Amino acid sequence: MAELTRVQLEEAIRAGRSLEGLRLDYLNLDGMRLEGARLRGVDFVHASLRGASLLQADLRDANLSYATLDGADLTGANLEGAILAKCSLATTVLRQANLRDAHLAGATLYKCDARNVTARDVVLRRCNLVDADWSGADLDGADLRGADLTAARLRRVQLKRARFDGALAAEADVAGATFDPGVEWPPRPSDAHRR
Repeated sequence: MAELTRVQLEEAIRAGRSLEGLRLDYLNLDGMRLEGARLRGVDFVHASLRGASLLQADLRDANLSYATLDGADLTGANLEGAILAKCSLATTVLRQANLRDAHLAGATLYKCDARNVTARDVVLRRCNLVDADWSGADLDGADLRGADLTAARLRRVQLKRARFDGALAAEADVAGATFDPGVEWPPRPSDAHRR
């Protein structure tokens, strides 16, 4: 796989080239404008994208593990099947993004704006979702085991087939949310959270 510098990446984006499959690991891309960029399958492992603009970007199957996207704007981005394990998305805007089948285990989404996202079968296991807004999201089949949903807004969220074992949910707002019959809310914290 080819490797690019920040300058080469900016030139490729301006030219409208597909960057599919590139390795952009460890690059500092803070504040970069990547609106509508074709970044399918790109490796951004440990990259820094603080405050970057990724509106409508195609990030399907991209690997953003351990990346920092704090304050980035991913409105309408396609992250289907992307790996965002242990990445930081604090205060990030994910409005109307596609997170279907994305893997975010251990990620920090503190105060993120994820309103109206499509996130069916997303893995949010052991994520920090404190004070995040997921209102209107489709989280059907989401794995939220061990997640911290303290003060999260989950109004009108589709949560059928979702798993909450061991999640923390103090002060979470689930008004109008749809659960499977028999789901206990709030979930019971696991022994790991009690220690």
